[in-house]
Amino acid sequence: MEMTENAKIEWPKEKLLHYGADKLTKSELLAIILRTGTGRLDVIELAKNILRKYPKFSLAEADIVELEKAFGLETSKACEIVACFELGKRMLKDRETPLDLEPHNIDDNPEDYDFGKDILSEFGSENFS
Repeated sequence: MEMTENAKIEWPKEKLLHYGADKLTKSELLAIILRTGTGRLDVIELAKNILRKYPKFSLAEADIVELEKAFGLETSKACEIVACFELGKRMLKDRETPLDLEPHNIDDNPEDYDFGKDILSEFGSENFS
């Protein structure tokens, strides 16, 4: 399929390059790992089907043979999915959560403002003692 330059930015890899990983959906991120679809499905539809079968974190527990049989994936693609999740699990396990001492602007996250406002509204006045 031939794509125009404007349509090209809507493909996952191009969206990642243009907007950053945090702006992509889970199916778009998985589509980047998969790279191509199957004979029946394009890569985005394949990724959506996989995520429907494995909601939330269950894809991280998927088995290579399961992925091959359920979606007609080649062994290499199934291995890449399993390896990506295993790497992520290990990195999370090894992560040390540093104490965040950096000042934050409350305008950066409106939820923080609402949370703080509710707590502080219980006090009648400031107390600096």
